[in-house]
Amino acid sequence: RETTPPEEHFRVLTVNCLVKTTDERFALAFRSKGLSHFGDMLHVSAAGNIDLHAAIESRTPLVQCFVELQEELNVFPCDIKSIQQLGLAITLPRNSATMEVCHYAQVNLTSQELLERTKTAKDSWEGKVSTFSETETREMLETEKFMPTGAATLMLYFNIYGALSVRHS
Repeated sequence: RETTPPEEHFRVLTVNCLVKTTDERFALAFRSKGLSHFGDMLHVSAAGNIDLHAAIESRTPLVQCFVELQEELNVFPCDIKSIQQLGLAITLPRNSATMEVCHYAQVNLTSQELLERTKTAKDSWEGKVSTFSETETREMLETEKFMPTGAATLMLYFNIYGALSVRHS
Protein backbone atom coordinates (compact mmCIF):
# COMPACT_ATOMS: atom_id res chain seq x y z
CA ARG A 1 0.00 0.00 0.00
CA GLU A 2 1.33 3.42 -1.01
CA THR A 3 1.84 5.77 1.95
CA THR A 4 2.93 8.92 0.11
CA PRO A 5 0.38 11.35 -1.34
CA PRO A 6 -0.20 11.20 -5.12
CA GLU A 7 1.63 14.51 -5.73
CA GLU A 8 4.84 12.90 -4.44
CA HIS A 9 4.70 9.85 -6.71
CA PHE A 10 6.27 11.57 -9.68
CA ARG A 11 8.43 14.67 -9.75
CA VAL A 12 9.36 16.52 -12.88
CA LEU A 13 12.80 18.09 -12.75
CA THR A 14 13.20 21.32 -14.69
CA VAL A 15 15.77 24.08 -15.04
CA ASN A 16 15.57 27.83 -15.56
CA CYS A 17 18.02 30.67 -16.01
CA LEU A 18 17.68 34.37 -15.27
CA VAL A 19 19.87 36.23 -17.78
CA LYS A 20 21.50 39.62 -17.21
CA THR A 21 23.12 41.55 -20.07
CA THR A 22 26.25 43.73 -20.11
CA ASP A 23 24.06 46.84 -19.91
CA GLU A 24 22.55 45.54 -16.65
CA ARG A 25 19.17 44.44 -17.99
CA PHE A 26 17.26 41.25 -17.13
CA ALA A 27 15.75 39.16 -19.91
CA LEU A 28 12.20 38.07 -19.09
CA ALA A 29 9.75 36.19 -21.30
CA PHE A 30 6.01 36.70 -21.56
CA ARG A 31 4.88 33.11 -22.07
CA SER A 32 2.56 32.30 -24.97
CA LYS A 33 -1.10 31.59 -24.11
CA GLY A 34 -0.93 28.21 -25.85
CA LEU A 35 1.64 26.68 -23.47
CA SER A 36 0.36 23.83 -21.31
CA HIS A 37 1.68 25.30 -18.04
CA PHE A 38 1.45 28.91 -16.88
CA GLY A 39 0.75 30.46 -20.28
CA ASP A 40 0.08 34.21 -20.43
CA MET A 41 2.53 34.89 -17.57
CA LEU A 42 6.03 36.27 -17.19
CA HIS A 43 8.98 33.97 -16.55
CA VAL A 44 12.75 34.11 -16.60
CA SER A 45 13.95 33.87 -20.17
CA ALA A 46 15.22 30.28 -20.46
CA ALA A 47 13.58 27.22 -18.94
CA GLY A 48 12.71 23.62 -19.70
CA ASN A 49 12.53 20.01 -18.61
CA ILE A 50 15.80 18.32 -17.70
CA ASP A 51 16.86 15.35 -19.80
CA LEU A 52 17.44 12.95 -16.90
CA HIS A 53 19.81 10.70 -18.86
CA ALA A 54 22.06 13.68 -19.72
CA ALA A 55 21.87 15.01 -16.15
CA ILE A 56 22.83 11.62 -14.70
CA GLU A 57 25.67 11.23 -17.17
CA SER A 58 27.04 14.73 -16.59
CA ARG A 59 26.09 14.71 -12.88
CA THR A 60 24.66 18.23 -13.16
CA PRO A 61 21.53 19.99 -14.42
CA LEU A 62 23.78 22.70 -15.88
CA VAL A 63 24.00 20.91 -19.24
CA GLN A 64 20.25 21.38 -19.72
CA CYS A 65 20.58 25.02 -18.71
CA PHE A 66 22.98 25.53 -21.63
CA VAL A 67 20.54 23.72 -23.94
CA GLU A 68 17.66 26.00 -22.89
CA LEU A 69 19.76 29.15 -23.24
CA GLN A 70 20.61 28.13 -26.79
CA GLU A 71 17.09 26.98 -27.78
CA GLU A 72 15.22 29.96 -26.34
CA LEU A 73 17.70 32.84 -26.63
CA ASN A 74 20.39 31.75 -29.11
CA VAL A 75 22.94 32.18 -26.30
CA PHE A 76 25.91 29.82 -26.49
CA PRO A 77 28.41 28.84 -23.76
CA CYS A 78 31.00 31.21 -25.31
CA ASP A 79 28.53 34.11 -24.72
CA ILE A 80 28.32 33.44 -20.98
CA LYS A 81 30.56 35.43 -18.64
CA SER A 82 29.41 33.55 -15.53
CA ILE A 83 26.64 31.22 -14.42
CA GLN A 84 25.54 30.26 -10.93
CA GLN A 85 22.95 27.99 -9.39
CA LEU A 86 20.70 30.06 -7.12
CA GLY A 87 18.53 27.38 -5.54
CA LEU A 88 15.51 25.16 -6.03
CA ALA A 89 11.84 26.06 -6.50
CA ILE A 90 8.94 23.61 -6.16
CA THR A 91 5.42 24.04 -7.57
CA LEU A 92 2.37 21.80 -7.75
CA PRO A 93 0.74 22.38 -11.16
CA ARG A 94 -2.13 19.97 -11.76
CA ASN A 95 -1.21 18.09 -8.56
CA SER A 96 2.14 16.93 -9.95
CA ALA A 97 5.13 18.31 -8.06
CA THR A 98 7.69 20.08 -10.22
CA MET A 99 11.17 20.89 -8.96
CA GLU A 100 13.02 23.62 -10.86
CA VAL A 101 16.76 24.23 -10.48
CA CYS A 102 17.15 28.02 -10.67
CA HIS A 103 20.22 29.65 -12.27
CA TYR A 104 21.54 33.13 -12.96
CA ALA A 105 23.84 33.93 -15.91
CA GLN A 106 25.68 37.06 -16.91
CA VAL A 107 26.14 37.18 -20.68
CA ASN A 108 28.66 39.08 -22.80
CA LEU A 109 25.86 40.62 -24.87
CA THR A 110 24.01 43.91 -24.67
CA SER A 111 20.25 43.79 -24.31
CA GLN A 112 19.88 44.81 -27.96
CA GLU A 113 22.23 42.03 -29.13
CA LEU A 114 20.35 39.50 -27.02
CA LEU A 115 16.94 40.59 -28.29
CA GLU A 116 18.19 40.39 -31.88
CA ARG A 117 19.33 36.81 -31.30
CA THR A 118 16.02 35.73 -29.76
CA LYS A 119 14.23 36.49 -33.04
CA THR A 120 15.79 33.39 -34.65
CA ALA A 121 15.91 31.13 -31.59
CA LYS A 122 14.55 27.61 -32.09
CA ASP A 123 11.93 27.97 -29.34
CA SER A 124 11.12 31.67 -29.81
CA TRP A 125 7.42 30.69 -30.20
CA GLU A 126 7.28 29.90 -26.45
CA GLY A 127 7.22 33.57 -25.48
CA LYS A 128 8.23 37.13 -26.27
CA VAL A 129 11.51 38.12 -24.61
CA SER A 130 12.03 41.69 -23.38
CA THR A 131 14.67 43.26 -21.16
CA PHE A 132 14.16 45.32 -18.03
CA SER A 133 16.27 47.27 -15.56
CA GLU A 134 16.65 46.01 -12.02
CA THR A 135 14.19 48.64 -10.77
CA GLU A 136 11.63 47.72 -13.43
CA THR A 137 12.08 44.00 -12.67
CA ARG A 138 11.51 44.52 -8.96
CA GLU A 139 8.37 46.57 -9.63
CA MET A 140 7.06 43.94 -12.06
CA LEU A 141 7.64 41.21 -9.49
CA GLU A 142 5.19 43.02 -7.23
CA THR A 143 2.59 43.95 -9.85
CA GLU A 144 2.65 41.43 -12.74
CA LYS A 145 1.62 37.78 -13.04
CA PHE A 146 4.72 35.56 -12.99
CA MET A 147 5.11 31.84 -13.34
CA PRO A 148 5.74 30.77 -9.69
CA THR A 149 9.24 29.42 -10.37
CA GLY A 150 10.15 32.58 -12.29
CA ALA A 151 9.12 34.72 -9.33
CA ALA A 152 11.06 32.38 -7.03
CA THR A 153 14.18 32.70 -9.19
CA LEU A 154 13.99 36.49 -9.07
CA MET A 155 13.49 36.43 -5.30
CA LEU A 156 16.48 34.11 -4.91
CA TYR A 157 18.58 36.46 -7.05
CA PHE A 158 17.55 39.57 -5.09
CA ASN A 159 18.04 37.75 -1.78
CA ILE A 160 21.59 36.68 -2.74
CA TYR A 161 22.65 39.93 -4.43
CA GLY A 162 20.84 42.22 -1.99
CA ALA A 163 19.68 45.76 -2.51
CA LEU A 164 19.75 47.61 -5.78
CA SER A 165 23.18 47.70 -7.36
CA VAL A 166 25.07 50.90 -6.63
CA ARG A 167 27.71 52.01 -9.13
CA HIS A 168 30.62 54.15 -8.03
CA SER A 169 32.40 56.45 -10.49
